[in-house]
Amino acid sequence: MRPLVLALAALTWIAGGYAEAATISYNDYNQFVAALGGAGAVTTQGYESYAVDMPVPNGTTLGNATYTFAGPNGPFQGRIDGPVPADSYPGYVGFGQRVLAASRDGLFRSDYGPGETITTNFNSPLRAVGIWFNGTNGNGPNQQVTQSGDFSVSAAGGTAFNAMNPVLGDGTGTKTMYFVGLISDTPFTTATFGANGSLPLAGDRGFFTLDNLVTAAAAAAAVPAPATVLVFAGLMVVGGLKTRRRRAA
Repeated sequence: MRPLVLALAALTWIAGGYAEAATISYNDYNQFVAALGGAGAVTTQGYESYAVDMPVPNGTTLGNATYTFAGPNGPFQGRIDGPVPADSYPGYVGFGQRVLAASRDGLFRSDYGPGETITTNFNSPLRAVGIWFNGTNGNGPNQQVTQSGDFSVSAAGGTAFNAMNPVLGDGTGTKTMYFVGLISDTPFTTATFGANGSLPLAGDRGFFTLDNLVTAAAAAAAVPAPATVLVFAGLMVVGGLKTRRRRAA
């Protein structure tokens, strides 16, 4: 009886394991890259090759991603902004001389805001995605410091949020860049970036620009395909039945 019970238990566990996808969240860029196998395993879209003030309307492809913008604050689209050398102010802090900003009339014309999303559709399956949010430092009138959970990255059934560990500065000594990334065990072709929709539009907490989109391609499965594993488990069941019959004889 025991081989049959063990085989059925294995079959149930395997089937259940394949029913759930898992994601791991990262707020440290270096840890994110290390988990993927080093810098050579990732691709970075830094927006450096595009002209300042270049419009990025819905459906625009930049690098390996096609961008779509949506939200409750009226129509808007993307725009390449710069120059923005790190540690400079005024300007939009980023890596190098370009960031991905918003384009609209009014309402923080160059920032994305609470409840607004930027969705990227990739041209091939990925297993990891991350991006840098440039948030608020709380130094201006009515400003509030960015808090944990203000920014998010979603893909493959999982969501990662920012932590209180900003890097870079805006010239005032306050750091404003937050890395948010995730690694999934399920390949995906879509990721969404955004800010907490419950934040008020007063002040500027939850407003942001984006820089350095980091991705890693989906790797070949390191475990047997579900069908193969189920066949193996089925053979275990059959083997258990044969053993039981021999003992009965």
